[in-house]
Amino acid sequence: MTLLLGSFATMLEAGVPLYRALHHLGQNSSDPQAGMLCQALVYDIGNGKPLSKAAARHPKAFTSMQIGLMRVGETAGCLDEVLKRLVGFEEKAQANELKIRSALTYPAILLMVCLLAIALAPPLLLEPHFALIRDLKVEIPWPTAVLMAFSAWMRSPWPYLALLGVAWAFVRFALPWLRRRDVQLAMTRRALRTPKLRDLVRGVLTTRFARALALQLEAGVPIQQALHLAGRVTGNPLLEEVSDHLVKAMLNGRSLSRALRSSQFFSSMFISVVAVGEETGDVSKLVDWLADLGETQVDHALETVAAMIEPFVMAGIGILVGAMVLATLLPLSKALDSI
Repeated sequence: MTLLLGSFATMLEAGVPLYRALHHLGQNSSDPQAGMLCQALVYDIGNGKPLSKAAARHPKAFTSMQIGLMRVGETAGCLDEVLKRLVGFEEKAQANELKIRSALTYPAILLMVCLLAIALAPPLLLEPHFALIRDLKVEIPWPTAVLMAFSAWMRSPWPYLALLGVAWAFVRFALPWLRRRDVQLAMTRRALRTPKLRDLVRGVLTTRFARALALQLEAGVPIQQALHLAGRVTGNPLLEEVSDHLVKAMLNGRSLSRALRSSQFFSSMFISVVAVGEETGDVSKLVDWLADLGETQVDHALETVAAMIEPFVMAGIGILVGAMVLATLLPLSKALDSI
């Protein structure tokens, strides 16, 4: 969608009429779904609907903020400029999301690979050793007995059937449960109470909120509407509640900085900078600067979390490997004692 909006904005800036730009994109798009979307927009615009109303008929393709900015651009006659800003916002959001995923993917892959190696080591590498232990006719310690039973279980089809069942249950039940609003709200609040993780989660949510708010204010969206949509753009129910609180506070006569303070979510520095922006009349620029600063803080928080996760992963793997080595050596020591 970002590539489509970027191409669309470039063609509008070059003077290509709206109808022809969408028609050209629909015919030359390499993505069949994007092509069908452009053709649907062309059909609606050809029937006299503005772009914002045509886009509103496709809620899965366009967010509320994108539709609202299109409406502002149509009203102000600067649709190409608004779309360019929107593309910049989407590109930064995707880059930040990719950065977070890449930072957390390495510990996850390391953990999965090491656990898989540990699980397959007894049936593939230690079975001859277990056969020797049985031939020694010595009392088998319980750690060794547990490891031998695990090895026999891993050589049967049951663990792999159980793994398939767990994967099916996760996709069928766990994922829908995790997408529930109340579950996401509880998980976010829990993360905000967890040391180290708190800074990362708060930084990510605040940065997304600030970036979306700055974009809308620069485009001329009314402050209450901008706050409402900025909370929805984050995709987090807690920020949605916070944005609704901000809107209500401002409707009750509070300034933006006082509303931010009453939400008890934003940092004191964030509130102070917004207060300065209200005094100077440059709220959008200062909020955008806060978003840039927030991205830097998120990078540092990511490094801290990644550096914290990796030692725990390595320590857990070391304990498991040490327990396996101990379980395999205990029977040999008993055999040597009996000689």
